[in-house]
Amino acid sequence: MMIFKTFITGLCLLISTSAMAFPPQWLLPMLDTSQPLWTLDQAQESTELYDCGLEEEDREFCSGQVKYYDVDIEGRLWIIDGQVKEIDITTIDFSPYLYSELQLNLRKDAFNLYSATINGEEFNIPERLNKQTVDEVNRDFIRFTGKSALGTNRYFEWRPGSDFHTTTPERRVIFTSNGKQVTLRFYREPVISGK
Repeated sequence: MMIFKTFITGLCLLISTSAMAFPPQWLLPMLDTSQPLWTLDQAQESTELYDCGLEEEDREFCSGQVKYYDVDIEGRLWIIDGQVKEIDITTIDFSPYLYSELQLNLRKDAFNLYSATINGEEFNIPERLNKQTVDEVNRDFIRFTGKSALGTNRYFEWRPGSDFHTTTPERRVIFTSNGKQVTLRFYREPVISGK
């Protein structure tokens, strides 16, 4: 009987961990370029989304509360030229844990911090890496973020490794935090062949 209970408990943990590991289907194309961008038809047919545009029908779609890994978020998708090319995910509330966890989630999805702006002061990582070692940049970044309270307006740009040094990244994420909530705006523009 004890072995059976242990097996069931382990199975439940495995199932809940697996469920946390998968983002909503509509977010996948922003994380993985092998996934095609969602279309207007897919957004309309999804049972997880509803049209929430106030000014124009079929322009914005919203989700209820869902999970991005283990963080509770709400989503907003923008239809541009018949496809979902921009998505916001926003936390329900704010805490230091959520602030850190969302950045950890971006790292899990192979995004790297590209630049950070706090109180109008920018910390550009590629520029710094041209002059400093990785350890020096990490040290200076910790000092940079530690100068201001966590509730200060923060604007961080994240890029996947493949787009890190390009001037026109195919994908990027803008992470904004104001001490009340955290929003991640995912952008994806398909690569046009011949460019």
